[in-house]
Amino acid sequence: MTYRKTDVKMVFVNETHPLLARRVLYIGSSVPRETATGLEAVQQPLRDRYPVNDESNIEGIDSVISVFDDSIQLKYVSDPDQVIHFPITSLTLLLYDVSQL
Repeated sequence: MTYRKTDVKMVFVNETHPLLARRVLYIGSSVPRETATGLEAVQQPLRDRYPVNDESNIEGIDSVISVFDDSIQLKYVSDPDQVIHFPITSLTLLLYDVSQL
């Protein structure tokens, strides 16, 4: 079989796989407090905005969060076509084996 130049086409597949993907309960977002430091600066505004009801159930959106080498992606389980990308310029990912702690 002889191939002519027009018969051959080069196809590039840009397929990326997440470094990590986990199912999460997305409870929303909030601006960190300037008066607090560390994790408390992020957690307290979320506690204020999304209080736990009397039954200790947190209301949220069932989601999947995926970490890629250049972004973090949030996808709602009920609407997988709706994807939100959060670009990042650098990422350090530490995985811990909790059975060894």
